Amino acid sequence: MAQYQEISTAAPLTLVDGACSFRLRAEGGVLYYDQIITANGFGGDEGVDWNNIDSSGLPGVTRNVFRVGSRGGYYVTDQEMTTTGFDGAENTHWKNISEQSLTTPTSITLTTTKVGTFAMTLYGSALESVNVNWGDATNEDVTLSPTGVVASHAVTGANVIRIIGAENLTGIVSTSQSITVANIISALPLLETISLGGNLLTSFTGQVGWVALSSLDLNSNASLTSVTTCEEWVALTALSINSSPVTSLTTYASWTSLINLIVPNSPITSLETHAEWTGLLILRAENTSVANIIAHPEWTSITAFYSTSAAIISSTNINNILIALDASGMVGGEIRLHGGANAAPTGAGVTAKANLTGRGVTVQTN
Repeated sequence: MAQYQEISTAAPLTLVDGACSFRLRAEGGVLYYDQIITANGFGGDEGVDWNNIDSSGLPGVTRNVFRVGSRGGYYVTDQEMTTTGFDGAENTHWKNISEQSLTTPTSITLTTTKVGTFAMTLYGSALESVNVNWGDATNEDVTLSPTGVVASHAVTGANVIRIIGAENLTGIVSTSQSITVANIISALPLLETISLGGNLLTSFTGQVGWVALSSLDLNSNASLTSVTTCEEWVALTALSINSSPVTSLTTYASWTSLINLIVPNSPITSLETHAEWTGLLILRAENTSVANIIAHPEWTSITAFYSTSAAIISSTNINNILIALDASGMVGGEIRLHGGANAAPTGAGVTAKANLTGRGVTVQTN
């Protein structure tokens, strides 16, 4: 239930707590926030005994009736626009000026061993901001931007960095910053991009709440052995874990938006694929320990399929890849199945290879 305290010229609101006393007063259609400086308080002179520290109000509105309070989990400030005031309809007789969530803000925690300037690029609506606590008793408010804004700070090698108000983020990019732990909580429904390549992660835990996640980049984390993915990532278009020692990766048929799956140069031993990835363009799994990758004729947009220097020792498996990609109607692009312990195609696989080559596909096999 909403609760309010009205403020007007005749009825200011004073909050008394010694040196931390404040006053909200209404004058000229503006709500002023004042703070006491000396013991004389608000009975003294402005600029000497008290200062105005903030103000708010609707442009062009001169009514001196405001209210502050709690509504729907937010601390709100409203202003009357007409004489009907708060008894009337919102945006006609009164209007909200500001609101601030009363719930515990969500945060992202990054642990880094970097000595020097730590940098990250944060994305979000230009109407939103986050607070970055750098882990050394300093923090700063960062106004977000859809095109990204760089936040940077000198760190000493043992910092735990918190991004507070992370529910406003649509993306975070922080590559080669000696990040050892990335604790990114689930309640980030707007988060679209995570790029943490070139760091020192040993594990990465995805969250079911990232329902808008489109791109996840964990390339070149030399100690990364475990990555948890989620079925709920229905918007995922790109997953890249190149040159990271991940041994297994769970994928899902629900990733129907997937375009790029990049997992080369890793000891991964199996990789499940799905016919539902009908928009898949690129699958790269070269220099791995994968014994079989199933291609699907439903991949009608495929342009690149790489599994070179792998462990596909069965000609049947090689044949099935070529037959499926031939059935997809693949035109142009490239298939690489040569090198390593990969078998050579036989029979129907040779025929499929010839069909693909005839449609301009570059096909390399043993």
